[in-house]
Amino acid sequence: MMTAPDLKISLNPRENALVVFDAAIESVSPSKMIGKVLHVENGSLLVENREYSMNKNVHIVGFGKAVAGMARAVEERIGDNLVEGMISVPFGLQNNLQEAGKGNLLPRSGSRIRMYEGAQDNMPDEDAMKTAQLIQTMVRKLTKEDLLLVLISGGGSALLPLPSPGISLEETLELTKRVSLSGATISELNVIRRHIEQLKGGGLAREAYPAKVVSLILSDVVGDRLDIIASSPTVLDDTSPQMALDIMRRLGIKKEIPNSVRKYLKNQVSQKRWDPRDTDEKDKESEFIQNVIVGSNTMAAKAACEKAESLGYLPFLFSTTLEGDARERGKMFGKLAKFIAFSYGPRPSDDLRQTETELMQETELDKLTVNEILDKSFKAYSFGKGFCLIASGETTVLVKGKGRGGRNQEMAVACAMELNAHVDKLDKFNIEFLSGGTDGQDGPTDAAGAIVNQYFVQNCENQNLDIETYLENNDVFNLLSQVKNGSDLVKTGLTGTNVMDIHIILVTLKEKSA
Repeated sequence: MMTAPDLKISLNPRENALVVFDAAIESVSPSKMIGKVLHVENGSLLVENREYSMNKNVHIVGFGKAVAGMARAVEERIGDNLVEGMISVPFGLQNNLQEAGKGNLLPRSGSRIRMYEGAQDNMPDEDAMKTAQLIQTMVRKLTKEDLLLVLISGGGSALLPLPSPGISLEETLELTKRVSLSGATISELNVIRRHIEQLKGGGLAREAYPAKVVSLILSDVVGDRLDIIASSPTVLDDTSPQMALDIMRRLGIKKEIPNSVRKYLKNQVSQKRWDPRDTDEKDKESEFIQNVIVGSNTMAAKAACEKAESLGYLPFLFSTTLEGDARERGKMFGKLAKFIAFSYGPRPSDDLRQTETELMQETELDKLTVNEILDKSFKAYSFGKGFCLIASGETTVLVKGKGRGGRNQEMAVACAMELNAHVDKLDKFNIEFLSGGTDGQDGPTDAAGAIVNQYFVQNCENQNLDIETYLENNDVFNLLSQVKNGSDLVKTGLTGTNVMDIHIILVTLKEKSA
């Protein structure tokens, strides 16, 4: 007979999940991120492996949901070397941060950084375009003695719209909509954007030449691709206007796009205003540009793993590239939680094989990953630790209803429904699943996400709440608000950062068993 080892876990499972989530967010807070990559020594600015001379020659521009806090962190480090700054942030951000008690994520009073709001509802608008024009005017004045720090985060593309001559903002929006609806990939959409806007596809860096350009980038893109984040304003483009036209032709929309766009692109091609640059030319141009990823979901996920380990869990980093439908991913996490539970203990549960078969058949998990989880679960139990699975990425929701909710809340509810199928057999385990957005806002709600266990469905039934009805109306926020007085909602307030979502599964035994 094997005796269960003593568990070495502090706090309770739900509190632990929240602590792990907070650690992930804190690891990519503006001050933490900037502090890791930006150092001032003997009058010079050190950024990774490069050194820049500072003598009241530093300028800042920024655009995105998280650049206000980044701007403050940068200004605090470079001090009087900052000449001027200008950042484009979402409509209402200043008021929202103040109300949330996060005024420390805004530039200080008397700052040399001016903040402009725009892109209401995360869509490019006239306000954002005016700010983009101001930024363009500012960087065009720079000389080779100047250093331009560019701060970029999620939402940056909508906050830096500047159509090419002869194309209106409305026409770029119409084109983007048509391209997206035609099934284009994000890469194809970005190729087109780069050639109909002035500051995308390396345009901002070129406008600033001959100044040195250092971009500090908070990635909200799976895989951290520099050519995708905010449509790459400081990444030199090696595509052509002809490629943009070819994409439209392949999508079958070339005749549907605005005449001004088609005319502009054809004119660029006919006048050969683009030239494929050879490697030597690219290297020469890139000498004055440095692009640095200062924060990403991978960094946040690793920080979550470290915190989980410190709390007495054996962590397993499942994925940092999670995508797909939120509900389907929720079902997958439910199956994963069951699989971990049924393999956690002195002897595997009789239900383990069936759950493993479901995982292999109904998800894209391969045998190697399943075996890794199985091995980790056994080790966690043997070492007297809990099991913690961490994942990160960004899923999507097909909105059909008119309710309130978000992808993380829908994922959590879907996970709980999957757990409910074996609720009696899972009764001896502590199981918590948390899904939350690192920006603190999941959909049009004040919640970052939700945390559920195997009893969530029973709790709904006890309160006569029909889960399916709420899901069909995309109204899970109102569902979660009613269950146990909303205690399953995760509310952090605005965090001032954004590296997509974090997903956490915690599993332990409730009590020692022989």
